[in-house]
Amino acid sequence: MKRLFRITLYTLLVAFLVVGICVTIILFIKLVAEYPTSDNLDDLSAYGDYFGGVLNPIIGIVSLCILGYLTYFVSRKGAKENKSLFILQQRTIAFNSISNFEVNYHSYFHRAMATTGTINSIMGKGEKVVLNDVLSDIQNNHLKLLESCNQILHFEQIHGHWFKYDFENELYIKLLINLREEQQRSIKFMEAIYDGNSEKTIQYSQNSKFDDIIKGFEIFISEIKPQLSIL
Repeated sequence: MKRLFRITLYTLLVAFLVVGICVTIILFIKLVAEYPTSDNLDDLSAYGDYFGGVLNPIIGIVSLCILGYLTYFVSRKGAKENKSLFILQQRTIAFNSISNFEVNYHSYFHRAMATTGTINSIMGKGEKVVLNDVLSDIQNNHLKLLESCNQILHFEQIHGHWFKYDFENELYIKLLINLREEQQRSIKFMEAIYDGNSEKTIQYSQNSKFDDIIKGFEIFISEIKPQLSIL
């Protein structure tokens, strides 16, 4: 449609210019034919004034139309390119906000598994100072996990409008369900640690959706990552 409009506009402008020139020449020939030819240079200069006086307004109108259209076209193209660049920047910001999830999740999960036995051993010996250090380390990782999960859980509400992605697909919904369950498991795991319940500590440290979450997250990332470079 836009291409047809441009072609039509160009055709009309060229036709207007050609018709203007032809009419000018025809009228000139008609007028000259009625009078004898003059050898006076002053008379010949009047011919030039005639052509200039008639054709200059026509050429000026055509030039003005072309200049106006080119200005509109360039400004519109620039606005479109700026919009595309802005969208790509927003997508990159959104992607970076969740790109560290897998690293944080790996860190928390493996630290939790590695320190479960250590905590139970420390509890039996009553070494409170060492226990507090270990608990502090796990607590920090626990908070990082909750924060990372929340970034993905709220990704659609905050950043979803920048991406062409079906946030209702089965795999993504399953990822969100697993993340919520993992948050609850992590909370219960920390509660069991602070309660000194070694049996539940082991139970919650092992009852994880780790593999399913990592798999779902990698699929989700692979589907939105290509949109960081194209629209």
